[in-house]
Amino acid sequence: WNYYQTEFISHNTNGLGQCVTPEGIYYYCGFSDALLNYDWRDLDARNYMIEVYEHWVNKFGIDGYRLDAYWGPHRKYGEQNMGIPVRESLKDIKPDILLLGEDDGTGVGTEVIYADRGAGLDAAYDSKLYFQAIRDFSFSTAGVNNLHSKLHNNGFYPGENSYFLRFMENQDEDRLTYIYDSFVKTMPIATTIFTAPG
Repeated sequence: WNYYQTEFISHNTNGLGQCVTPEGIYYYCGFSDALLNYDWRDLDARNYMIEVYEHWVNKFGIDGYRLDAYWGPHRKYGEQNMGIPVRESLKDIKPDILLLGEDDGTGVGTEVIYADRGAGLDAAYDSKLYFQAIRDFSFSTAGVNNLHSKLHNNGFYPGENSYFLRFMENQDEDRLTYIYDSFVKTMPIATTIFTAPG
């Protein structure tokens, strides 16, 4: 069981909550007990997973990874147990591989997940742009000003080699056309995102 989390670790679960199986293995309640929390502190578990990542790079030449729910291991175990070892191993094989983590990538405090600050990621999600400017866009002057401010990260940048993925939709959220109740209303937002620098 060493490969899985078998103790309660207090952290921000993004509202998913923590549940435990009858065997004492933790998972996020919002996911499923079929998706158990991997314990990146265990050296054998860490090395095994890194070998899997390396296999895909070596055998198939993939050019990057999207690390789903990166925020979980980062918050529970720290960059020293996942982000940094994964990065060092993969960059040694393929220096230009892109490591994108599903975590908040903009705003004060997020710089700690980026390689510019000695951590594991090249890029992360611009969740603030989505949740604070796109999803609830008001189609007003205030909405445009807010969108502009969020596109410029309120003047905050995590590092010159730190990138963020900007998105209008992802698999975890409702379709924007449903939220806006119109496909046409998505066009100004799409135009802005696809033409904005960065």
